[in-house]
Amino acid sequence: MRTGEFLAPIVTLYRNAVDAYFTDPANYTMNTSDMEELLSRRVREYTTAHTFAHPGLDGVDPSGKREPRFFSYSSPEPSLTVGEDIKPQPQVDLELIVHVSGSTAAETAIQAGADAVYLCGEGFVLHNGKFTLDWLRDFIKGASEKNVRVAVTMPHVCDLRDMAEWKHWIAKLSSIRNLAIAVSNLGGIQLARENRIREIIADFPLNITNSVTADELSTMGATRITASAELSFEHLNGLMKKPRLPVEVIGQGPVTAMLLEHCVLAGAAGINPQDICPLYCRRGAYVLQDATAHDFPLECDRRCRNHIFTATDVCVLPNLSRMASTGISGLRIEGQLDSPSTVETITRIYRNTLDSLRAGKTPSINDELEEIRNTTGRPLSDGPFDFQAVSDDMKEHDLVAPQTHRT
Repeated sequence: MRTGEFLAPIVTLYRNAVDAYFTDPANYTMNTSDMEELLSRRVREYTTAHTFAHPGLDGVDPSGKREPRFFSYSSPEPSLTVGEDIKPQPQVDLELIVHVSGSTAAETAIQAGADAVYLCGEGFVLHNGKFTLDWLRDFIKGASEKNVRVAVTMPHVCDLRDMAEWKHWIAKLSSIRNLAIAVSNLGGIQLARENRIREIIADFPLNITNSVTADELSTMGATRITASAELSFEHLNGLMKKPRLPVEVIGQGPVTAMLLEHCVLAGAAGINPQDICPLYCRRGAYVLQDATAHDFPLECDRRCRNHIFTATDVCVLPNLSRMASTGISGLRIEGQLDSPSTVETITRIYRNTLDSLRAGKTPSINDELEEIRNTTGRPLSDGPFDFQAVSDDMKEHDLVAPQTHRT
């Protein structure tokens, strides 16, 4: 993101330092004049970031004193497209998937009509279900009797410690029959295969945007995929042209927009979360507000990472038949931040709407949209799909739905 004129002197300084060290490592010392020149050329303040320790507020410099220019500005959040797009889709058998954080919410989702339940593995401090093996065995046994799939999801980001802990956990999970694993990285696929997990879901952190990637994941052992959360409706149709695996899509709820190793709450309080921390993250819910007054929910996990969610919940309810016509195998509700009662409300609404579409009816969804807004307290939008911009030749009545994949 810099010009050659800016980079060349900096590269030269590092080249000289590396050469000087390997010429005489025992007597190497930093060249003071080189460091002064490096400092004179800085645009932002320098920091070692996370190389040697977890930085505090000094590693962020929110003042912007050295770089006061803003190269981008907050744009309005996408709106919700509501029109005459709910049309009967009796030939499409769309699986309803609900992603939750707690055991009560998981049980509620099944009662409300979920076809599959995914159990969140992020370890959010305010929404941490702490699923035990005994509960999982009982829950999966009951779910299997109702023909409901169950999966446990990996954390979105995994360092060496996370992978070691996940390896320990997945070894225990492998003893439970009919349990799927949703993985967020290639190492997760390898661990799942080593532990003989039969159903491996390539989750959306793998950022799957095309059928070539999906095919490669299939050869690695994935049995179904969750499409990238950034795909527009047009790009989703591109992915669905030659799908080898069942493709699931996030169609309702907040989506992680950014994941930070830096703790915003600790930084704002002027402390380092790795020191003695007053644990502000456990005292209540927080949001980050941008220049246009949009609120972005902030969640902290057990590793002090900060998850910043989108300011609006994606909602495809008004365009559900259009989504179904693409041939996706499942529609996923992100309910991991919601209470059991909220999970029940949203799951019930989508269940009823899907059933109406299959029965050849055209459901009214205006009251349901208002109910979703009231129960979540969050605004709704098309998310990345941007249905308003969909051209006529991409609308559902002109699409030929591929064969739906079910396993």
